[in-house]
Amino acid sequence: MFLLVFLCCLHLVISSHTPDESFLCYQPDQVCCFICRGAAPLPSEGECNPHPTAPWCREGAVEWVPYSTGQCRTTCIPYVE
Repeated sequence: MFLLVFLCCLHLVISSHTPDESFLCYQPDQVCCFICRGAAPLPSEGECNPHPTAPWCREGAVEWVPYSTGQCRTTCIPYVE
């Protein structure tokens, strides 16, 4: 399970993304969490997590998108200090 989450995270880190790009999540209970800093149109950080209360998703502006047919669609929202 950890390996799958790590691989998803690694994919998100090394990929170039747009706000409407879809990413694969490996388990039905996973969601994608993006933390966007400033008014940047692209996610600055992304994690694929099994629980929406993951500590690194509690800071800043966070948008959760549920698993749906294997894809998590990202949404970027402004980060407020």
